[in-house]
Amino acid sequence: MRILKISFLMAALIMTQTCKTRKEEASKLREEAALKFTERKLNKAKELYSQSLDLDPDHEASLFMLGKIDFYNRDFPSAEKNFEAVVDEDECHSAGSYWLYKIKGLKAEERKTAIEKLSGLAKKLPNRWEVVYTLGTMLEEEGRIAEAIQLYQEAVNEETKLSLIYMRLGRIYEKADMKKMAERYNKKMEQYKERQ
Repeated sequence: MRILKISFLMAALIMTQTCKTRKEEASKLREEAALKFTERKLNKAKELYSQSLDLDPDHEASLFMLGKIDFYNRDFPSAEKNFEAVVDEDECHSAGSYWLYKIKGLKAEERKTAIEKLSGLAKKLPNRWEVVYTLGTMLEEEGRIAEAIQLYQEAVNEETKLSLIYMRLGRIYEKADMKKMAERYNKKMEQYKERQ
């Protein structure tokens, strides 16, 4: 009987250690995937995020990033599926909701619902220029021009904040010795200055 208890405890200990190791490995894969994503190496990032999900299937951040990658690769059905999984996992995941309804708004038959959902989301996140901009494009598609103009104006007002982000990104990429990324954001900052 005592041998059975010891065997059970050892099995539990091994299982706990294995789960911990899998989570740590998944975390490392996500870090590497995030780097590849910022370097615009989307296929490699997708591969790494997928591997991390094999090790940690309930990780909604990996699903979210896979959705974004699919969106940028124009695989909208797959992106929608990933964002739905994120929102199903956490209905308060505002970024997942934004991207899900951004995709749904591409379909004329779902645009009205997408507009309603994004309108509610924009009210909760007033500093989210991207949500306001996307909502403006949908209203424009629906022929609601005056409302679209108003939303575009709100998005323009947020541009100043965005220019500060470009500046900070340029600096941090310089510190990280990632010259191409630093040049990209420094160029965006310069373009903003030229428009002023």
